[in-house]
Parts: sequence; C-alpha cells; structure tokens
Amino acid sequence: MTDGKNTLHASPKSARPERAPSDWSRPEAQQVGTVSPEESKLIRARQDSRSRMLGMILLAMCVLFFAITLVKIGAS
Repeated sequence: MTDGKNTLHASPKSARPERAPSDWSRPEAQQVGTVSPEESKLIRARQDSRSRMLGMILLAMCVLFFAITLVKIGAS
C-alpha cells in the first residue's frame, strides 16, 4: 500500500520470536532430554538399519535404470 510519501509492506510473521542482539554473541545448545547409553545404542542401531535399507533401495534403482537403458539401447 502507498501512504502518500511512505510505502508500507506487509512482512510475514514468524512463529519463532526474534533473538535479541545480546543473544547473538553466545550461542547455546538447548538440552531437550537425556539419553541413556542403552537407548543411544538402540537409536544408532535403528539409524544404521535405515541407512542400509536406503542404500539397498538406491542400488536397486540404479540397477533398474541401467537395465532399462540397456533394453532401450538394444531395441534401437
């Protein structure tokens, strides 16, 4: 909108409040909770299994694309 000599712009509102300039100088990590060593091992095991599964899916897609390419080249 224009208000004579001043131009007004609507700015999007963020859900997070702005940090004060005094907070910029000292970044701190927020501790949400503590994890026991047993829980940490379980979490790491789940992450490893997900990583392996994702790797196998990626490898399968590469093999599939390669096979499709070979079939298309052979058909021409």
